[in-house]
Amino acid sequence: SSDEYEGDHLVPRLGMKQVLVFESDITWSKVLEKVSSRLHGLYAQQGSKVSGRQVACAVADPTGQDCPLVFISEEFENLTGYVRDWALGRNCRFLQPNNRHVNLLVNG
Repeated sequence: SSDEYEGDHLVPRLGMKQVLVFESDITWSKVLEKVSSRLHGLYAQQGSKVSGRQVACAVADPTGQDCPLVFISEEFENLTGYVRDWALGRNCRFLQPNNRHVNLLVNG
């Protein structure tokens, strides 16, 4: 379906099972809380106006089919323009430039 493509990249949603496992895993919740807290503290120490909540973050599950994204932060959504409901469960290749020439220049 057209929902499985972003530009010319095929990115079917294959990893919703991994998303549900990740979201229900208390260990990952604790890790994300700790990372967020440490980032907030780090930025505060440096006198930055940026908070840990303003960091774009994505987590993929390499054991899932096509290495699906299982978590994205709110700032990831803001930075990329891709909403959680669409991005979760898909491989992150949708972030690559659609133009092959541009992709080679950027990622070359």
